[in-house]
Parts: sequence; C-alpha cells; structure tokens
Amino acid sequence: GQQRSTHIFQRATQGYMRRLAWRQLVQYARHRPSLYPWLAAHALAAYTPEDRGNHKGAYDVWARAYVFHRVLRGESKRFDFMARTLSFRTKYFTKGQAQAPEGRVESFPELWDAAPGAYVPLLARSKLVEVLEFAVQGVKRHPEALYDASHADVLAMLGAPHDDVVAIASAELERRFDPKLPDWTLVDALLGDARPTVRSLGQRFLATTAALWTMDLDRAMRSSAPPMRAPAPSRPASWSRASTTPTSSSNRPSGPTAISSIPRQSENFPDLSMMQRTVMTTSSGSRSASINLRDRSAVEGWEPSIRRSVPTVSSIKPSR
Repeated sequence: GQQRSTHIFQRATQGYMRRLAWRQLVQYARHRPSLYPWLAAHALAAYTPEDRGNHKGAYDVWARAYVFHRVLRGESKRFDFMARTLSFRTKYFTKGQAQAPEGRVESFPELWDAAPGAYVPLLARSKLVEVLEFAVQGVKRHPEALYDASHADVLAMLGAPHDDVVAIASAELERRFDPKLPDWTLVDALLGDARPTVRSLGQRFLATTAALWTMDLDRAMRSSAPPMRAPAPSRPASWSRASTTPTSSSNRPSGPTAISSIPRQSENFPDLSMMQRTVMTTSSGSRSASINLRDRSAVEGWEPSIRRSVPTVSSIKPSR
C-alpha cells in the first residue's frame, strides 16, 4: 500500500471551528458580559509570534488570524472581511484621501472597561507586541487593574518583551512593598526567582528591611539560604567520606582519607553570605540589634555530628 499525509480536519471543518470560537465569545458578550473580557484575554494570550503570517499586498501578518482580528480589531474600519477565506484585507484608499483617525478598535470595549483585571493575563502571558500594547493602554486607563493581580502574575510581567510592561510591573512591586510592614511572600518570591534582575530587586528589599528580619531567627535563616545548586560530581572510591565519629590521635588516618574524614557542612545548612553582605547591625531608635556569627549554638534541629563540627548562629541579642 501507499502512505500519504492528509489533514485531520479539512478546510471546511477548520473554518467552521474558527467561526464557532468567535460566535461563542459573542454569546458570552451578550448573555454573560462579565465573562467575555476574561475569555477573550485567554484567547489572545494563546497566540504566539509563530502565528504571524506573511505580509502579502493588502493582507498583513494577522490577516488570516480570524479570532485574533475579531477580538483586537473588531471595530476597525480599515479592513474588509473576506468571508470565503476568513481573512481581512486592508481597504484601498485613493491618492490624497485621508484616513479617518480611529480610537479604540477592539470588540466590546465597554466590557473591557467593566473588567480591567482581564488585562493582567495578557501582560503576564502574551509574547506579542500587538497584544501587550493593547493591554498597556488598558492598564493606563485603569491603573486599578493590577491591584488584585497575584505576585506570580506581576513577576511574570517582568519577562515581557515590552519595556512599558516591565516598567508597569516594577512600579507595582514598588507600590506593594512597605518597608515598615513588608509582605514576606513577595520578598520570598523575588529571592526565589531564577532571573538575576528580579533576584537583585528582592535583595534590595531584603536590605531595606534588615531591621525587621534580623530580629526573627527563622526569617533570617530563610533569607540567608542560598539558591539550589547542582549536586557535586561523584568522587573516586578511595576518596569516599569516612565516618564522622571523632577519633583519637593514635589511630587518626592520614593522607586523603584524613581530609575526607573531616565532617563537612550539611547540604541543609544555610549559607550566611547573604547575611554577611547585608547590614549586620541595624538601628531602631535608641536600640540596635546585632548578629554574632561566631556563636551559633542556639540553632536547633541539626545532627549531633554536624553540631560538633559546624558553628551555629546565636540568638539575636539587643545591645545599646
């Protein structure tokens, strides 16, 4: 027999499904208008730069993106709809004929104004400049759109390929951060991000609030924990680690085995480099708090062998 490739859905079926998607959005806009902006936002966010077509004559790169065009350019007068191909063609203008300026061209703009929070999924997930520009204009009209956004969505906005979106996200993070009453979940999210620029912002917030978190031992230990590192490569069998039980000087091994027998720092033991880089002594009125990095015996929960070989962090003692 012969093998040949064929479409799973024929062209007529594809056209029917594209019409059905937009028809469903219209039904929501008419009968459940509060849901339309959110559904339309998720439909727009699904488009990627790879969905752009080829610019050919009067057809731009989005001429054949049916739902995209209906949602984002539904009220525009610059395009003619070609029903046979489900595409949009730019209108021809005679020489010297001025094009009338257009305002908002998205479909159902009043529903977007009623639910400005629907712009957030676009800012956080879309990678298209056209969609991000639309969302930026919406947030400028409704600054309150970001008030209910989650920390994860705001952090995702920092990776958008649009400078205005990054500026909006940075301003929102600055607005949410209160040095006197910090949101530790926000600080933890910034410190745990893999991007250096985002992590540096969290370190700046951490340094600003040093007077608060240095008074809390648990918070200090969490703030000083380093990012996860890849496991170290395995050593030869001759360099295997010996028992951590202390030995007398008479039977103490020598050579490489002696070096490997020294108890090493536990993988769960936090690196205090962050605390050392942060201000160790912070003033609050007439009282100040300091951390003694040499006396660490107050930390609990470590194995006895580790506790004998690794110094611990002392409780924070107020000093004048």
